[in-house]
Amino acid sequence: MRTRALLLTICLASAGLAAPAAGAQTRPRSAAEIAKHAIPATVTILNIDSRGDTVALGSGFLVSGDGIIVTNYHVMTGAASAVVVLSDGERFSRVSGLDGDKDIDVALIKIPGAALPFLTTSTTLPPVGSKVTVVGSPMGLAATVTDGVVSSRRVVEGRELLQMTAPISHGSSGGPVMDERGNVIAISTLYLDSGQSLNFAVPVRYAVGLMRQRPKAKTLAAVFGSGPAATATNALSERRGTPAQRLPVPAATANPRRDVFGVYEGLMQEYCDAPTSWAGAPDRATLIIGSGDIGWLIAGRVGDKDLNTPFNVSRVQSNAEGRVALGFGAAVLDGYQTDDGIYVDLRMGDTDTCTTHRAAMQWTLTSFPLSQSVGLYDVTAHTFYYEDDKITGQPIDFTGEAAVVVAKDSVFIDVHLKNERLGDVGVTWGGSVAADGSFALAFRSKDGSVGELTGSVLSGRLVARWKNAWKDGTYIAGDLVANRR
Repeated sequence: MRTRALLLTICLASAGLAAPAAGAQTRPRSAAEIAKHAIPATVTILNIDSRGDTVALGSGFLVSGDGIIVTNYHVMTGAASAVVVLSDGERFSRVSGLDGDKDIDVALIKIPGAALPFLTTSTTLPPVGSKVTVVGSPMGLAATVTDGVVSSRRVVEGRELLQMTAPISHGSSGGPVMDERGNVIAISTLYLDSGQSLNFAVPVRYAVGLMRQRPKAKTLAAVFGSGPAATATNALSERRGTPAQRLPVPAATANPRRDVFGVYEGLMQEYCDAPTSWAGAPDRATLIIGSGDIGWLIAGRVGDKDLNTPFNVSRVQSNAEGRVALGFGAAVLDGYQTDDGIYVDLRMGDTDTCTTHRAAMQWTLTSFPLSQSVGLYDVTAHTFYYEDDKITGQPIDFTGEAAVVVAKDSVFIDVHLKNERLGDVGVTWGGSVAADGSFALAFRSKDGSVGELTGSVLSGRLVARWKNAWKDGTYIAGDLVANRR
């Protein structure tokens, strides 16, 4: 699916690919505490070649909530496709390559995720004798935890390696090596059969260095293919073959709407004009835009098929001339209103074979059946303010809007609430939803507070218990009810 490259371009810009904060954990933790935190963010990777055979099995770990994974280069070598399996058994077969360094043995790959568990990193290696904890999938046994100490720090063929006593085996490669505070300091890489407790890891600072270069998403073959000729061929295999047949470019409307809020369905297409000409097959896309800069961009259908994890809308602008700007994290897409929707045409990163690389997105206003829970909701929340777990003052009523996506076994909720006395509150949730529509989600608000939303959403009605807590121990808690428009 060619639109994957476009979505990953948006995703990388949204994430900023900044290195995860070093030293985020400040107190020593037990191996059990570290394991509990690390296992959900550690993955098993199956490397699949062009014939469909599994040629390698390794480990990796998430370093961002939107699906960036660090592993070893040798785990991904020759991959035409891959499967990433989370510790709870959830599988991702839509895997892209970001970057890699064969000599250092570090690789970055990407799965289409949101609100995923991830680990923080530290570019400072601990001194010899310090305790370390390792998580991986040796021999395919996922979520295996071992511990040991740092034995030495060595330079081998121009790269630094961390030697440790923590046991690793075939399949452990790419897994996180963590210090006493639970920060990833290195990546499990190799062990020597001829000796005891001779295990080695690559410092994670090499991966942090790759991330800071803001790599562009490519096919796995383009990043980890077996040679330059094969890499070029594989990278273009999805896009060659027929003259470009691009989506028609609609005219701008002569009567711009005052706002662009609503639910849209449409198509997304990646294409090239020079020096060669090709166009990918259009992909389905859904766009939800609400007031208060809330909303979601979803590639594929909503419901029971072809869902890509939504990208959160962070900014929405539309002026009197009908021009439109949509923000997705750090990325901003420019376009204009049409008579029945929105059109965006944007320049993408140049490739070796395409100097005029663009993508078009065309959406039409629509409305889903009420039996589906996708859309914009009107929200009311009846809450109380708590200090020392005691209600303080009178009830506080919020009103606002929510953008909601429910598809397969996931729910994504973006809410903007207002209260005259307390001002605005913006919260974004994402997580699992049961068949009956029930969910229990943790979140971090845009003002830095944390909390939870527990309830259910079904057939256009959302009912939940909401709690929003601040660092000083105060919090708001109460009931939230939302009905789809």
